[in-house]
Amino acid sequence: MKSYFSQVFGNVTTDKINRFAEKYKCSDEEEQDVLKYYQQCRGNLKRMLDNVMLSSERDAQRWVEDFILPAVESGSVPDYTKALNKSLKKCLQTIDEEEELEQEQEEEEENQQGNQHEKVKQKARQQTKQKQKTKQQATKKAKQQTQTKPKPKTPVLDDDATESEDSDVARPKPKKRNKKAAANKKTKAKREAEEAEALLAKIQGKKSMVKRKKGFDSMLSGLASKYGGGNVEDPLDDAEFERIQNGLKKRKKKDMTY
Repeated sequence: MKSYFSQVFGNVTTDKINRFAEKYKCSDEEEQDVLKYYQQCRGNLKRMLDNVMLSSERDAQRWVEDFILPAVESGSVPDYTKALNKSLKKCLQTIDEEEELEQEQEEEEENQQGNQHEKVKQKARQQTKQKQKTKQQATKKAKQQTQTKPKPKTPVLDDDATESEDSDVARPKPKKRNKKAAANKKTKAKREAEEAEALLAKIQGKKSMVKRKKGFDSMLSGLASKYGGGNVEDPLDDAEFERIQNGLKKRKKKDMTY
């Protein structure tokens, strides 16, 4: 059904209604409808408003002046002037009431807007006062704290506490030697000590030989002096021998300390 009327009359929109109202009002078609319902309603404008399309109380006075009175004077319609005037007063009264209501609504909206604006301003003033009060309280409190703040005391440390703190200080741990390097060093020291002992033994053996040789040389020297022979020189000086021997002993002692 809806699609049928849409196909016949098209989609009805507010814009189409407004355009049709502009053409309909004050037209011959409207005049015919007004005079028709004037006769059917016997001059009652209130009832006519329910039948004439796109009508309101504001159209009633225009109908009376433009359509109804000229038709009554010409005799084309009956004279229902009494009912017409009575219903016209009601229409005008309704218009006045609507205008008063609209005016009251506008004033109320203005008052509400004014009250709302005043409330916003009042709230802003209260917030400003509260901020100022809070700031003053904070400044006063900070000033009091500065005046009453005690001076920091220098802590006195006991000797026991100092010793305890010193003992808690982390001491450096001795470095761990590489076991392999230590073993190699020990082996090398042992080998050098053995070589030194062997060398010392040779030197001591040589020394004993030198002593025997000195005795032999002394004997030869005595024989030479007795029998007129020449001087025999010692091939190894004693001071040089002692120096070499002492050096070897020191080296051996140093190697044994590793």
